[in-house]
Amino acid sequence: MADAWKIVAEVSKTEARAALVAHEEALDWPAEWVVTGMEVADRLPDDWTVEVYLDHEPGPDDLQRVAALFAGTPIPASSISSSPQARLSAPASTRPPPAVLPCST
Repeated sequence: MADAWKIVAEVSKTEARAALVAHEEALDWPAEWVVTGMEVADRLPDDWTVEVYLDHEPGPDDLQRVAALFAGTPIPASSISSSPQARLSAPASTRPPPAVLPCST
């Protein structure tokens, strides 16, 4: 499995929803890039985080593509990180089989 790179944007709920819709409507969005959106906390319903996971270190073109989700607002360099613990899933054919636990009756 490859390490993932993560781009994080802290935005309002309205901006997050617009970015998620833009992602769904983007015809040229790479299928291997994962986009998530969530509330920061229950007590802060208008504060959201949008995360984009990539399978490689993002270059200028990648950052421009992500920025397009937010109407072209530049992505700060501080919001980009390597995320070794957040690994992208390997194809099913290379995943180890699930563990089978004995069942006692």
